[in-house]
Amino acid sequence: MAEVGNKPDLRSRDSLLSLVLEQAVEVGASKERVQGLQEALKAGKLYLKGDFKAHITDDSPIAEHCSIFSLSDPSDEDLRQSCTHVHDQTCDQCTSLASALSDMKKLLGEIPFCNEDDRDEAFYLYRNAALAIRAWKCHLLRTVRQDQARFDALDLLDERTVLLVNDWAMKFIPQKYRESQADWFGKRGISWHISVAYRKVDQQLQSQAFINLIQSCSQGSAAVVVILHHIIQTLKLEHPEIERVLLRQDNAGCYHSASTIVACTRFEASTGVKIEGLDFSDPQGGKGAADRMAAAAKSQIRMFINEGNDVANAQQMKDALLSHGGIEGVRVAVSDSLEESVTGELPKIVGISKLNNFCFTGGKLTAWRAYAVERGKLLEFTTTPDRSYKWWVGSFSNGDFKELAKPQSKGKAEERPTEEAMPRGQEGDVFPCPQDGCVRLFQRLSNLERHLSFEKCTKSLERLSLMDLSKTEYASLLYEGAVAMPALLPTSTFTAVTPVPQEGWALKETKKAYRFNEKQKSYLEAKFSIGQATGRKLDAEVVAKEMRHALGSDGRRLFKSSEFLTVQQITSYFSRLSAKVRQQVVTTEEDICAAAEANFHKAREDILLAMNLEHPIVFDQYNICDLVRDNRLKNLKLGLLQMLCEKFNLQDSVTDRRKKVSYIDALADLVSGCSCSHD
Repeated sequence: MAEVGNKPDLRSRDSLLSLVLEQAVEVGASKERVQGLQEALKAGKLYLKGDFKAHITDDSPIAEHCSIFSLSDPSDEDLRQSCTHVHDQTCDQCTSLASALSDMKKLLGEIPFCNEDDRDEAFYLYRNAALAIRAWKCHLLRTVRQDQARFDALDLLDERTVLLVNDWAMKFIPQKYRESQADWFGKRGISWHISVAYRKVDQQLQSQAFINLIQSCSQGSAAVVVILHHIIQTLKLEHPEIERVLLRQDNAGCYHSASTIVACTRFEASTGVKIEGLDFSDPQGGKGAADRMAAAAKSQIRMFINEGNDVANAQQMKDALLSHGGIEGVRVAVSDSLEESVTGELPKIVGISKLNNFCFTGGKLTAWRAYAVERGKLLEFTTTPDRSYKWWVGSFSNGDFKELAKPQSKGKAEERPTEEAMPRGQEGDVFPCPQDGCVRLFQRLSNLERHLSFEKCTKSLERLSLMDLSKTEYASLLYEGAVAMPALLPTSTFTAVTPVPQEGWALKETKKAYRFNEKQKSYLEAKFSIGQATGRKLDAEVVAKEMRHALGSDGRRLFKSSEFLTVQQITSYFSRLSAKVRQQVVTTEEDICAAAEANFHKAREDILLAMNLEHPIVFDQYNICDLVRDNRLKNLKLGLLQMLCEKFNLQDSVTDRRKKVSYIDALADLVSGCSCSHD
């Protein structure tokens, strides 16, 4: 149940702690104790996935559930808000999870490991998992707080105020009705940006979607500014009464940049519409209205292709979206490319990566780390009047706002508040809300989409806290009277007490830059070279695991626990190496001739591989072929040579198990059968 950074790592969520507990059992830990820890961790996982969001409020007496206390920045008075209530209570579920992690650490310190290397690895996995669980908890709290900005924006909507939800959809890969195998390769995706506009007229919600198709686009800040300007200008021309726009988008760099934010302050002069604020959701904060619109658009395109049509460029994609009358309330505009003319320096905002909410009032820019926590910080930014954009040429297809159908009354059984109220035979015919903790069910998909876009989730606790149980029990005693016989209930005990968290504990932390040392670089480069030579790219997760057990030439562990790298770090390093290799590739006539010669050698090697060992022969970061060729096997320790021979089942070829030369000769005989020895 771990999470790495801000993004939940589903592969490690259960595996890290489970691996540690399995190792604990192998070295002598009590199975009953380990099973108890596993049950406690499972209960903590279910709590974070369900009830934790329902517990988060602005005035909770529990410090870990109070969003104001958890997201106040103690280092900046403009971003720090004092609570008007006292945090004098604790959450039994949070305490149970913290106690389980504390007991697990204590268990690892008590059990006898075979060696210090195994102990270091177990503690390394534990630390990573514990930090990831904390990061997941912080992410959930920030997500709830940032979602409140969306609900408040919906309450502010009227005829003159519009909420615009923006997102880039995943690039659309061109597709033909009938494709040859050659057409399948070398495709370049079509960029498309989706914006969904909301407003209220006579308290009735209306929506309209804008899809901008660009054949070639970098999807940077300049493209976002041009697209937003085009949409806002269109809204103003068709509805002159619109005066204000609120923007909401994800945390992508093209939105969350000084260039985009500063450009929005100037829209009023060119469009007549004021941008009142920009709100950013927390990374991986769930799907939005633009994502749901993208799903409907893809379905429309698939239907168009299945009718025998091709969608190979942006114009054909527009034709597909507008086919059969198009999607109600969806308008499309197309462009070949977006260009930007820039002179002077780019605008800068200090600390912009930590700020998630921006408001423009009186020509000034105010920002918050968490939504509406204290008065906000007044920002100063540098800009230049020479920065200009080439605005969108063209117009959207015909369309306008559409009214969203009102849901039927609960008396008609259109909407059921809880799962228990739904008959068993009808459970398969409803659409449950996918948000964690929400218990609402809908019989129509349209009502579910309306709920996800505009309504607050109805959250019900899966398990009551001790405080809630005591209040319920007290109320029942008042109702039954003093004559009722008391019932003795078992009490839960905790081995540790959760300390009160510090103010601002859930704020996003800035990670310090970590530089790889030469030993780490050489190991990863050796792994990368092996992947290039064999044609099989090594998985970063496998490399991270092998790194924890890698041995040096002296037979000892190559890396300390502090030098272990995560999967994300290894993936990023491999990506940089791959980009570096691609930049060095220059196609010339000599390269073409070399490719032809390589094809000849490839055919020859395929024949040799069928009869001999596959080149290169590798174990961990060691290339046996290179070691034999360069006569470097003698530099390895006896223990490592023994391990290599055991790996390749060469024990019978070793004449004298006490001398290195016997193992070196056995490995040399192995390499003599490799295809590289025939070149």
